Amino acid sequence: MAGLTREKRTADDRLPDRVMVGLLAKTFPPTLVDAVVKEAGVGEQRTRVLPAGLTVYFTLALWVWARAGYDAVLGRLLDGLAWIRADWGGKTVPTTGAIAKARARLGWQVMEALFGEVAGPVGDQGTPGAFWRDRRVCSVDGLAVDVPDTTANDEAFCRPDPRRPPQVRVIALAECATGAVIDAVVEGDRSAAHRRAVQLADSVDENTLLLAGRSFAGAEVWSSLTERGLWLVWRTDSAAGPPVEVLDDGTYLADLWTGPTMAGTPVRVRVVEYTVEGEEGEDPESFTLITSLTDPDKAPAIELAQLYARRWRIRESISVIKDKRAGEPDLRSKSPEVVYQETWALLCVYQAIRDLVWAAVTGVGLDASRISLKPWRGGSC
Repeated sequence: MAGLTREKRTADDRLPDRVMVGLLAKTFPPTLVDAVVKEAGVGEQRTRVLPAGLTVYFTLALWVWARAGYDAVLGRLLDGLAWIRADWGGKTVPTTGAIAKARARLGWQVMEALFGEVAGPVGDQGTPGAFWRDRRVCSVDGLAVDVPDTTANDEAFCRPDPRRPPQVRVIALAECATGAVIDAVVEGDRSAAHRRAVQLADSVDENTLLLAGRSFAGAEVWSSLTERGLWLVWRTDSAAGPPVEVLDDGTYLADLWTGPTMAGTPVRVRVVEYTVEGEEGEDPESFTLITSLTDPDKAPAIELAQLYARRWRIRESISVIKDKRAGEPDLRSKSPEVVYQETWALLCVYQAIRDLVWAAVTGVGLDASRISLKPWRGGSC
């Protein structure tokens, strides 16, 4: 642009960086980071080039500039953090090896603890779509994240396809209306997802309606969750069983069994079947939902279908951050410990973005779930 000085262009180039660093500092203020570092016991005993608190912010910033190298990420981070911590502003960017050692010293538990400090629902009774029949509407969903194909990662993480790199799994429970994550599990194996749903449900009370996809349906987990008082609306690949009773609205009751031989005590569910017309050129999609809400008058089928359409999906939500070049793994960490660290940092950054969205819609009557974000292009620095 004619007449624009080099200094002005540089300031303009750095402004988005500083906004993103400011977002991280707002969601994770230095006092919180320092407290979590102290509680995790990873604070340094002597002065280091990269203190633990700064390493926490660096690990978060790896997702802000997902395509950049270590030194470039730290350089931009220090520019943005100078106004928060004066003692960090004059630091020299160390070598990549020194940065890697600092991440290894930090470990992953501190990032999990940091996520735990900011996780949780944020919607209230006035939040559009947050509640249905006085129940908070939540969803559980899973995501597989590619990690670098190293010997250590191959031994620690599952590889469902020999042609693909190893993967770490994230299973998360979120509030559908706001996208805020309430709790999450990060693991290396492919443990049955429905068992993780039971574990995550400990983070909500009985005033919850829980939506889930096809990976989570199962009689045992169903019984466990309904006994806690949760209402369930889950998708399944096929009907639970032959109709036991056809209801007036065309839905029907069926039995969900604990095993393939129909042994034990069945679980009675209501089955809702419907088809959604596709966009132009797309085939229609058929849905089969099973629900613990067996009374059509109290839970009309059309409302259940509309609820399921608003189900929070982790893959779509995380995609605004997880922006890598084609063929690259989603994570850059070459050892399992740091893979876990980086994955928890991904959830932290996602929560910071949801915090920003929530702040934008609060008080103006907007539906947070209707706000979409384009993938963040952090550039290669």
